[in-house]
Amino acid sequence: TTYHRPQETVAYLGRQYHDDMRGVNLMVQDYAFPYALSLADDAKKANKKIEKVTKQIAAVDREWSKFHALWYEECEKFDQAQEALKKAQWTLEKTDEKVAGLQAYLHKL
Repeated sequence: TTYHRPQETVAYLGRQYHDDMRGVNLMVQDYAFPYALSLADDAKKANKKIEKVTKQIAAVDREWSKFHALWYEECEKFDQAQEALKKAQWTLEKTDEKVAGLQAYLHKL
C-alpha cells in the first residue's frame, strides 16, 4: 500500500471536489439552466395565449349578452303584437256581429 501524507490527501480531495463542482456547474449551465429558461419561455407564451383567449371569451360573452337582451326584447314585442292581434280579431268579430245584426234589422224593415 502507498502511504500519502495528510497534506497530499487534502490537496487531492480538494482538487477532486473542485473538479466535481466544475462538472456540476457545467451541467447546470449546459443543460438545466437552458431547459429551465425554455420552460419559462413556454410558460410565458402559454400565458399570453390564455390571456388572448380570455379576452376573446369576454368579447363573445359581451356580444352574447347583447344578443340575449335583444332576443328577449323581440320576444316581448312579439307577445305584445300577438296580444294586439287577438284584440283586433275580437273587435272585428264583435263588429261583424253588429253588422250582421244591423243587416238583419234592415231586412226586417
